[in-house]
Amino acid sequence: DWSGAIDAAVARYGSASPQLQFQREAAGANIAITIRRYSDRTPPEISGYLFPAGAGGFAAVYDVQGAACDFPPSPLPVGCTGEIASAEVYLNDIIPAGSDIEARRQRLVLHEIGHSLGLTRHSPDLGIGQLADRYGWPPEQ
Repeated sequence: DWSGAIDAAVARYGSASPQLQFQREAAGANIAITIRRYSDRTPPEISGYLFPAGAGGFAAVYDVQGAACDFPPSPLPVGCTGEIASAEVYLNDIIPAGSDIEARRQRLVLHEIGHSLGLTRHSPDLGIGQLADRYGWPPEQ
């Protein structure tokens, strides 16, 4: 069950900056993010993307016309207008059980929501503090 990790990740992003507000309904949102779970046995078909089998999660980002935004090793989008309108986050149930499974799930959700918001690069430390420093958000309280 990913609900605890999703709620915790949304709360952390929401408290990171007054410019970020999350809501349950897509109506009126600048970026509508849908979160889905899947298994490698039955991977989803993602329009405009090649599905990365074996990944813990994946974010498919789309512009206002519905075109897939591919972000190569550069922060500039390819194949779309660059104005993110929606994203689909896929969370793979492949993550092995363990005493720290909730922390690992939360870290993955934070990571994929970051891509959904336009944070395109990968970092060795994906914590909110490091994202705040990188993107100029106020520090964590």
